[in-house]
Amino acid sequence: IGSTLSSTFGGPAVGWTCGYFAVASGLIVLRLRRVLVLAGTTVIVINFALIAALLGLLAGHVERDLLTAMPVAQWREPEVLAPVFGTLVCVYAGFAGLAGLVAPAMRADPSGRSLVRGVVYNNTVSTAIYAVWVVVTLGSTPPAAYLTEGAAGISVMAQTAGPAAGLVGTAFVVVAMGMAGLTLSFALADLVVE
Repeated sequence: IGSTLSSTFGGPAVGWTCGYFAVASGLIVLRLRRVLVLAGTTVIVINFALIAALLGLLAGHVERDLLTAMPVAQWREPEVLAPVFGTLVCVYAGFAGLAGLVAPAMRADPSGRSLVRGVVYNNTVSTAIYAVWVVVTLGSTPPAAYLTEGAAGISVMAQTAGPAAGLVGTAFVVVAMGMAGLTLSFALADLVVE
């Protein structure tokens, strides 16, 4: 988050990161979980809209040559495998927050079937979204550009699809990663209490 905000708005990345953690810590200390729960649905809708907008901006630039440019042997290289592994970890990172949902879900459905069904639906949809995201971003932007670009590669997308992609990408990083960080912080606090 800090690197993306720094590259978009200027200032040191460390300052942006410290500011984010100050806000997150304040929310945890003040126990403003209800603010996040009430805003959660809105944030999810905003995130889907931002993802759809980014995919729409980048989809027109997908080139088959970019998707097939990398030999399969290079997929075993650590610098190529790390982002793929990171993306998969993001799909399953939501399980840390599951501890806070078990009690309300079990009150609503004592059999637990709704909870299991919800987890399966969540992973199916998340995996599908990430798969489309990887294909569109790798098919529309040159992979070598990500080696020199830090953060989330927003400037690479902006170079490919224009300044609108840079603005939408920055908004996505702030909203999605900020909300994910806060959600995981509350989940860890719940696990410590439990």
